[in-house]
Order: sequence, then C-alpha cells, then structure tokens
Amino acid sequence: GIGIRRCGGRNAIHATRCVARAAKGSGNRGELRDALFNGVKKASRGTRCSVALVDENVGTNEKSKQELLEELSPPPAGFSGMKGKALVLEKEDFPTVGEIYRIIPDHCFRRSTWKSMMYAGMSTGICLSLGLLANAFIPVKLAFLPLWMMHAAATGTAAFGFWLIGHECGHGAFSDNMVLQDTVGFIAHSLCLTPYFSWQRSHAVHHSRVNHIHEGESHVPVITGEDAYADFMRVAKSKVGDFAHGAWAIFVVSIGWVFYLLFGASGGPAYGITNHFWPNAPFETKLFPDKWKGKVILSALGVFATVGLLGAWASAAGSIWPVVAVYGGPILVMNAWLGIVTLLHHTD
Repeated sequence: GIGIRRCGGRNAIHATRCVARAAKGSGNRGELRDALFNGVKKASRGTRCSVALVDENVGTNEKSKQELLEELSPPPAGFSGMKGKALVLEKEDFPTVGEIYRIIPDHCFRRSTWKSMMYAGMSTGICLSLGLLANAFIPVKLAFLPLWMMHAAATGTAAFGFWLIGHECGHGAFSDNMVLQDTVGFIAHSLCLTPYFSWQRSHAVHHSRVNHIHEGESHVPVITGEDAYADFMRVAKSKVGDFAHGAWAIFVVSIGWVFYLLFGASGGPAYGITNHFWPNAPFETKLFPDKWKGKVILSALGVFATVGLLGAWASAAGSIWPVVAVYGGPILVMNAWLGIVTLLHHTD
C-alpha cells in the first residue's frame, strides 16, 4: 500500500496513476518501492507531496516496523515533525488516554487553593510592580521609546502568566471552590481584556475537537492548498525578506487574538463568524447555546468595565499616552505570547 499526503488536484490523480502503473509492472518488493517513489516524484514536481510505504504482507512485529521506519530515512519531501513515522505506527502502538492517566500520580489531580492563590498573587505583584515602576520613572516621551519597548516585553511576558491564571480557572484547575475560582478567573481575564465565560465555553469546545478539520474550534488545521494566507506569506517572504516578513508576522500574532474574539478568525468552519461579546445575531450563535448567553454578556461587561477604568486613567492623566505606554504595550506582547504558544501547541 502507499500513503500520499499533501498532494492536491490533478497532481494527486497523476500520482495515483503513476502508483498504479508502478505496482502493475513490479513484482519484487525493492523494485516496487523504487518504482513507487520514482513515480510519485515525477508526479509531484512543483508540489508539496509526501509519500509513505506500508507493505501489507509484512507482519506487525517490532522488526518489520523498524524496517519500515528505516525506509523513511531520509524522509520523502514534504514531511515534518515525526518525519512520516506516524504513518508507519498503528493506533495500538500508542498508549490510550486511560493508560496515561493511570501512570500519573494521584497528587497531580488534586487542586490546591492556597498554592493557586499564591501563584495568582505572585503574577499580580510582578505585573503591578513593573507597571508602577515604569509609570513612575520612565518619561512618556518619544526619546524613551526603547525603554518603553523593554517595559512592554518584560511586563507583557509577566502578564501572560497572569492571563494563564484565568486560563486555569476556566479549565477548573484552580480550586475546588467554584465561586472563588470563577471570581479569580473573571477578574484576571477581564483585566486582560478577555471575556472570561465566553472564552471558557469556546475553549472547552476547542479541547473536545482539537485539530479536527471539520468540527474543531480555533487553531483548526487548514487543508493543504486551501490556505490562501499561508501562500501569500510565502510569496511575501521571498519578495520583502526575512526581517519585514518577521515584523509583519509578529504584528499579526499580536492582534490575531483580538480578531478571534471579535469575529472568530481562525475559529474553523463549524461555528462560522462568532463574537465572544455578543452571542446573538448578526453573529452565528451555535457556539454559545442559550444557557451560556447570560454569561457571555456578563463577560463582555467585565471587559467593558476594564476599558472604562482605562478611560478614566487617561482622563485623569490628561492624555491617552501614559495608558498606551504602561498598559497598551504589555497587552500587545501578552497577546503575541498567547498566539505564539498556542500556535506551537497545535503544530508539529
């Protein structure tokens, strides 16, 4: 048998025909393997095509699998991550979720409220300290932009840790006290301009269908050949160079989180254009059933309250720039960390 991935359209059909012709004319296993690779290589010129061989006549003992793994070294073009090994191994070769759970010590599943509150206090203290020091000692002037950028990098990184406190609350991992857990999560995420309950719901849906092409929610794998933005970025990189390409990528990852919350960008095809602040028309409502709509509105009010506090701060300061410098820069860095880390979590 042969597995072909990342071949699209006519090239996929061409590759299949080449494989069929190669299989018909080859009796020897080694000759068949060479014929198959040569056929697909010819069919896939100019495309991203990858190939894996599986001999149905070979047993499933360790030796035969080792032989198959050796045939993938070096791997055919187009593979990444496991270099095609996942196509050789069977489902039975991987542990089940239950087997993994059974070897994890019991104490890892026990929530510790005091330890969670300690981490929440640490993150809060670090972010507040950095913000207050910057506000007190760095003048809000263009000449001090390098210092403000350093502040944004340091405080934004710490703020990502603060945001993760809300993440753990949303997962139910913070405390056995549900009221305390949701209160801490609501405050943490609201201060980070994240609608707590809305995201808790969409994130739970995401985990129930991780990497599912059709039913996934957020970071859904795109079918090869159908990712117009990725194609554009590859062409842009060849035209403008690595630095400009990298700068644009950092900008996109910094604001991508906002577009997901507002419009469901990168959310996948199952739920359409959604909004984490308004669970009703004109947006799609499938993601937020009726029992969640009140919580979505409450989450939006939490974020709006934070925006109101930022506005009051700007009014008291007589300018919006102190708010942009002390709070806005770190928020962009926090968003970038969120985008980068979750992207890495969902690719090979």
